[in-house]
Amino acid sequence: MKRAFLSLTLSLLLVASVRAQSPYTSSYFPLVNKAELAIADSNYRAALDFYKRAFASVPRGFARDYFNAMACAAATGDGARTIDCIDTLLSLGADPRYLKEQPSLAALLHLTRNKDLEQHLNARVRPDGQRIAMTSLFDSLAKIDQEFRRKEGSYRVYGDTIRKIDSLNIVLIRKIIDSAGFPGERMTGISQPRSNGLPANIVFVHHCQSLSLPKGKGKYNFKSDFIQAVDEGRMDPFDFARLLAMQNDQGFQLGTITAEVYSYGGLTSAYMVNPFTAAAITVIDSIRLSHGLARLEDSYRKMAFALKNPRAKEFAMGNYGSVSYFPLETREEYDNLVKYLRPL
Repeated sequence: MKRAFLSLTLSLLLVASVRAQSPYTSSYFPLVNKAELAIADSNYRAALDFYKRAFASVPRGFARDYFNAMACAAATGDGARTIDCIDTLLSLGADPRYLKEQPSLAALLHLTRNKDLEQHLNARVRPDGQRIAMTSLFDSLAKIDQEFRRKEGSYRVYGDTIRKIDSLNIVLIRKIIDSAGFPGERMTGISQPRSNGLPANIVFVHHCQSLSLPKGKGKYNFKSDFIQAVDEGRMDPFDFARLLAMQNDQGFQLGTITAEVYSYGGLTSAYMVNPFTAAAITVIDSIRLSHGLARLEDSYRKMAFALKNPRAKEFAMGNYGSVSYFPLETREEYDNLVKYLRPL
C-alpha cells in the first residue's frame, strides 16, 4: 500500500513539474490568493497591491477579483480606485443596480465628495449583442436541463428524456468549445460578479456527477478542456476542482475545501475539515498549485473568514463558504467523526 502511494505521489509530482504553466497559473491566481488572504486579515491596502499586480500580469482578470478589489478600495476610502474597478466591472457586464446595492460601497456613496461614484454607477452601458445572444443560449441550456428534473416523478418517470437532453446539451457545448473556446464569463459577461461565472453551470454539474456513476463510462470527460480553460483564464480554478470532485476523479489529489458540520441530538460540531497527513498534503498542494489553486492551509484560512467573519459579506468569497450538514444516528458515530476530523 505504501509503495503504491509512493508511486502515485511521484507520478503526480512529475506531471506537475513538467507541465508548462501559463501566466494565469504561475502569476495571476497565486497573486489573487495572496490578495484574498490579505482580505481575510483585514489588510485591504496590501490586498489592493496584490490585485494590481495580478491584473497587470494577464490580459484580463476575473469579475469576482475586480469586485473584491473594488471592495478593498472602498474600504480604504480610495474613491478613484473604486471607480476604476466599477468601470471594469461594468465593461464585463455587471449590473450597475446590483453594484449600488453592495454594502462595501455604502460609506463612499454617502460622502458628498464622491458624486463621481454615483455618476459611474448610474452610467448606461451599451449592451453587447454577442454576449446577450450567448447568455440567452446558455440560459436555455440550463432551463431545459431543469425542466424534466423538476416535474413530478423526475428521473423515475422522465429518466430517458433527461439523459437525452443532457447528451444534446453536452454536444452543443463541445461544439462551442471547438469553435469559440471554453465558455467562461468573457463569453457571456457576468451581471452579478459575486456569483459563479461559469455559463450553464448546472449542465456541467450534472454531467460531471454522471461520470462518477457506472453508467458514466464512455461519456466525454471535460478534464483536459477544464485544464486548458484554467490556463487561458477562461475558468476559475475553484470550478475546476469542484467539478473534478463531482466526477470523483482520483487522478488529481486536490483535497476537499468544503467544511462539514455533524449533529446528533442536541450536539452540533464546529466546522470540520479533513486532517490530511503531511505526505498527502505535499502531493495535494503540488497539484493544486500547478493548476492555480491555493494550498490547502490557505484555503482553510479563507474558509474560516468566509464562514465566521461578518465582513465576508462585503466580498466575493462565497466559493469558500460551502458547508455540508450531516445529522448522525448514534452518539458513537458523532464522537468518532469529531475526534478524527479537525475543526476549522
